[in-house]
Amino acid sequence: MRVQELVLADEIGTSGYVTVVEWQATDSVTDALFYDLELKLCHTPLDELTDYYEDNYGGNTPELVATADPFSVTVGADEWFDIPGFQPFSYDGVDNLLIEVRWRLDNEKEVDCWSWAADNIRYLANYGYDAEFGTASVKANRLRITLEDDPAVVPVSWGLIKAGL
Repeated sequence: MRVQELVLADEIGTSGYVTVVEWQATDSVTDALFYDLELKLCHTPLDELTDYYEDNYGGNTPELVATADPFSVTVGADEWFDIPGFQPFSYDGVDNLLIEVRWRLDNEKEVDCWSWAADNIRYLANYGYDAEFGTASVKANRLRITLEDDPAVVPVSWGLIKAGL
């Protein structure tokens, strides 16, 4: 399976390091398994997805931020879940954010997530892991994205600077 989701920059609201992406399950699911799962994030200038996965990168290179083999989901109705082992992604706050999830096999237990109808094409899916194109939809999953400040920048007050600390 190969899925891309588009999140608009104005929905995110700021730059920072993406440290978690979460989806909200509609129903309880026990032991859904996904094999060779990959999660990639990518900046994109596109405001709407095309039918072709590579075109949606908008000339940028997606970054692998998490892998799992297998990825096991046990979640209650309305609970949030994420993919463990997430590596921070530096989000610029200007471009839109493309989220791509791929997996080779699963145990046929679906994890349905809350979604809403967007004004434009925000979701692309195909049952082939290496698919070049997919079926586009105005569906947009309810996502929760955690952003943190740049860990290399330590907030310091002017008083501490003047004191030489």
